[in-house]
Amino acid sequence: MAFAIAEYNGVTEVPHIREKLTEAAMYLQTLKSLIRASCLDFVMHGGMPVPNPVTTNIAKYHFADKYHSLVKLIQDISGGSLITKPTYLDWQNPETHGFMDKYFSGKAGTSAEARLRMFDLIRRQLASEYEVMVLHGEGSLMAQRMMILAEAREELKRCKKIADDMAGIK
Repeated sequence: MAFAIAEYNGVTEVPHIREKLTEAAMYLQTLKSLIRASCLDFVMHGGMPVPNPVTTNIAKYHFADKYHSLVKLIQDISGGSLITKPTYLDWQNPETHGFMDKYFSGKAGTSAEARLRMFDLIRRQLASEYEVMVLHGEGSLMAQRMMILAEAREELKRCKKIADDMAGIK
């Protein structure tokens, strides 16, 4: 949504928008990398391979912890029209439709309808109960942190052993 609305608004090359798009890309790529890593570094439970629970919980934590920053970033890129745009009834009204076509079209080649539809999608996805569910649907951030530590204890012990060995501690 971030890149789509930036593109429709014609602002993808504006420096502060590029920074926001970079942040969005880092958020997405971090999540994708953690998800892949959790599958590649699977653990066996009852003879069945399952994604690594430490990496999975880190991914869940990153997702929930940074989600509201992503929402703010998309809202910033969208601009004030996200909230002040006319309604669908205005779009259907023959008296206002022409003005909306003229003044709400985005960059060259972007129709007002496409831009308004993207604003609607952003509002439906980012200004609803979904935003609360993202933070609490997988348990609180503290619960995720507790699971990360609980699942990582063996790895931490292994790292301590390596450090002890390197330091010559028996």
